[in-house]
Amino acid sequence: MKPQALATRRTDITNAFLAHRLSRAQLNEMARHLEDGEQRWSDRFTALTDRKNSGTDFVDHESFQKTVNELGLPQRFESLSDDVIWTREERALYRRFAHEPVDSLKASVIQVDENYGEIFLETAEVNFHDWDRNGDLRVDGRELDLLMSGGYYGELAEMANNPVKAATLSTLRRYQDLIQSAYPHDGEGVSNQDLVSLRVDYEKGARELFDLTGESLAGYQQKLMDVDLSKPLTQEKIDPFSIHQGTAGSCVFLSAAAGSTTDRLNSLITLESESSYRVQFADGASEIVNEPTTAERLYHSKGENMDRWPAILEIALAQRLMTERGGRNYDSLRDAIDGISPELAIKALTNKEIDQRSLDELTVNQTRAVLGELMSREGPKICATRPTAASDFISVEDLHNGLMSGHAYTLLNYDAESDKVTLRNPWGHKEWIHQQSEDDGIFEMPVRDFYSSFRWVAAPQDEVSPPSITN
Repeated sequence: MKPQALATRRTDITNAFLAHRLSRAQLNEMARHLEDGEQRWSDRFTALTDRKNSGTDFVDHESFQKTVNELGLPQRFESLSDDVIWTREERALYRRFAHEPVDSLKASVIQVDENYGEIFLETAEVNFHDWDRNGDLRVDGRELDLLMSGGYYGELAEMANNPVKAATLSTLRRYQDLIQSAYPHDGEGVSNQDLVSLRVDYEKGARELFDLTGESLAGYQQKLMDVDLSKPLTQEKIDPFSIHQGTAGSCVFLSAAAGSTTDRLNSLITLESESSYRVQFADGASEIVNEPTTAERLYHSKGENMDRWPAILEIALAQRLMTERGGRNYDSLRDAIDGISPELAIKALTNKEIDQRSLDELTVNQTRAVLGELMSREGPKICATRPTAASDFISVEDLHNGLMSGHAYTLLNYDAESDKVTLRNPWGHKEWIHQQSEDDGIFEMPVRDFYSSFRWVAAPQDEVSPPSITN
């Protein structure tokens, strides 16, 4: 085999290994077949790197060490310098070799009582024609938004506050894209035929989507147990660390809010009427938000005991996006919530412009300096992990270390002495796996690991501009 073709194969299996698309044992296997014929090689590589093919990392240490030595990986790892910008492949190399594999990365299978899937389907089917507000035989995102909010004039509030219907609507909104593809021949939006197809697929043994909707419904109903949704906002505890992102939500905005002070967050929301609130952002923009329904409180971000205040802030900022841009970029309010940028989040909470630094343009040592500089600023500090490929493409950006790809976190602290950063996941759980702590979303990681997994950091600039009041 020509040296160039052999080098290409070595690069391919190296990148697949760094992307966790080949396990240690599979890497060994591919290395043994480097000189196979083209078709045989291609078939083997395609089969082993399929996302559904989960190989084991348990392999004879000596043979694995021989393979990675032949590929030059340990040498490349040892040569990583804190004074040179790492490539994407080098960041993946560090993530792969800096720590021993952790077995707990394997996803756990959750068993859900099939009655919840049945309850979801029955409720959606029985109410479908009432929920199809425009009579086009499909329920789309705009209609679901209207239903979840209780209607334009509150005429649907009783339905949106019914526990079973609220949980079903939230589940329908959560899995709308998947459900509407159950019967892919009838256009956008969930149709009655989609629901029928979901039931037929389940009866034929295809349980995945059925179980997903059942698990979602069960989770939403569990949240409603032992909480008092009737207590007023004044009795809610506004604590930045109690923020838990919901099904929809801006991880960027919620991470920025979690990095704010209690006094700052408390100052943003005032009672406008018996059933609405005024959110006065720091930059002067103002929005009126109606009392969130049960469906909205299930679907959106929440505080301790399902407190509503994070959802009010989140909905207000989404309304602002819809108003300022005329709704042109978003199909619905719930879609706008996912579109909150770091610039808008920082501006809305602090009335300051953003100072955002790309780690792709920094070395590890420069990152240390930037962290020290940004942590000296007042206001929230946020950061985001590296994005992953949306398709089946093999991407070395896939993290596989407990951090979510393309996800924002609150940057709570940088300790130069220990060379560690402290972060918070806006989900309120799920952390970097190479450390031991309570799974409350707050965790520490060394700067080198932070550098290898994150793409940017941001904080408010020092300059302050006076707010322009808009109502």
